[in-house]
Amino acid sequence: MRTLNIVLISLFLSSCSVTSSSIAPTQTKGTTQVATRTVIPSLTSTPDLKGTQIAEFGATQTAQVAKAYATKKAQAGQATNLLGEIMRVSSEIEGLDLGTPKLVFGPESGSLTHVIDNKVTAANSNLSLKNFIVHITFINPYDASTTGTWDYGILFRDEYQNNQYRLTLLSNQSWTLVDARTWTDIFSKNDKYLTAMAGEENTVWLIVQDTKAYLFINGSYTQLLDVSAKVTSGDISAATGLYYGNETVKKTTKFHNFLVWSLP
Repeated sequence: MRTLNIVLISLFLSSCSVTSSSIAPTQTKGTTQVATRTVIPSLTSTPDLKGTQIAEFGATQTAQVAKAYATKKAQAGQATNLLGEIMRVSSEIEGLDLGTPKLVFGPESGSLTHVIDNKVTAANSNLSLKNFIVHITFINPYDASTTGTWDYGILFRDEYQNNQYRLTLLSNQSWTLVDARTWTDIFSKNDKYLTAMAGEENTVWLIVQDTKAYLFINGSYTQLLDVSAKVTSGDISAATGLYYGNETVKKTTKFHNFLVWSLP
């Protein structure tokens, strides 16, 4: 009987050992699952934002450089085309030889804010030239019939204060050239080529060589002007409010394609 009990106990223990071994793979499987769950979060964890920002900033900078280059290239092409048109039209004027103009400013765009202070509002090119070509397009700020009169134009051989020539286009479809040092009216004219409605544009080309200035309005040669009284170098500026009463509060006069080429 004792022997039988020993045998039965041995068989029981042997059975338990097999059952325990069968559990081990389950435990191993469970461990594998836990390890897998540890790996998955690492793949979907928060990205390195600092690195991402640096990469994006670099890409943005590269795009900006490319855009700036493309813009500069387009502007250079535009300046070349505008100069070509000016030289083509001016070639018909006897005795006018432009030589090889050199671009020294622009193209620039801007806005002149109307200020009721009895002073000229100007955007300077910060140049000092005696001989030059200037191209600029102004946009009429409003209708004179409903809002008020306006003017705009070019200051040249400008030594500031009241020491310059002032070419002025007015809302009544006229233009004037004045020597501001003495308030001498050098030339005044009504001109059918000038536009006057709000939002319309007037393009001015002015070629200045020593004692002469050649004025073109909207692509047409308009007048030969005498600028022999002041042959010193000076700045060239876009301006508004050249005559009293020609500005309106909270209004602006916009311009674009402001370019200057120097001449010998």
